[in-house]
Amino acid sequence: MRLIRTGIILFLFSLLLSGCGFYSGVEKDKVMVKKIETSASSPPVQYEGTLSEGAYETLGLNAINSFYGHNLTSEDILMEGSGLDLQQIKAIIASTQASSDPGNSFLVQYKDQLSRVEQGVYLANIVNKYEREDAYGVVFNAKNGEVLGLYRLRSSSTTLDKTKTVLGMEELKEKAGQSLPSVSDAAAGELELVDESIVSDDRITEFDYRSKESGSVVLSLLLDRSTGELDGYYKDIMSVIQYLIARTKYATSVIEAR
Repeated sequence: MRLIRTGIILFLFSLLLSGCGFYSGVEKDKVMVKKIETSASSPPVQYEGTLSEGAYETLGLNAINSFYGHNLTSEDILMEGSGLDLQQIKAIIASTQASSDPGNSFLVQYKDQLSRVEQGVYLANIVNKYEREDAYGVVFNAKNGEVLGLYRLRSSSTTLDKTKTVLGMEELKEKAGQSLPSVSDAAAGELELVDESIVSDDRITEFDYRSKESGSVVLSLLLDRSTGELDGYYKDIMSVIQYLIARTKYATSVIEAR
């Protein structure tokens, strides 16, 4: 059973392996979708609006260390990354929305979110090489390096310790609301919980929030069901994708919040 917090990367890798072609690998001498040509007579060519793999590594480590309280360095980790350009992002949204919300034009509905990732996104898996279960996924806006997603990666065989107490839905909802200021700049009252999209797996409950002004999903919070602690999040266009994927591919249950 796949976990919700690993949904995006696992789903996109499955598309690549199945030949759908939504994923584009980034090698050491490449940045995002554009290749850096290397030769003995000239230095690597940089493209405006893109970041190097080293820059993504630094940004990813900073995000992980800050959010999870770690002290990892570049010598402590292994990183694997891939890029998605804007057309590939649109194709993913189109394929998922077709089953979850047919007839609604996503090009209009998510126009603002799509405009903010015109250079695409970069997705990285970062693993502590001394403790392979200590692994994370980070999603960046390729244009400016903004973190659009941060979450733990765990084996699909990992299940909840049955001796642990699972918090009730109302308590989890309250803790999700308390966590909003740590990952969102939106003022109190600008966001509302999408009750019908609350989904859970053995360890994590996902809470999606929409903007009251636009009506679009703008933030997804991943909470540990045992502790109520924030375990990860998605923002902006990645929140949209995670919301659609969770509804169509990876939701293990839909919990009616009353």
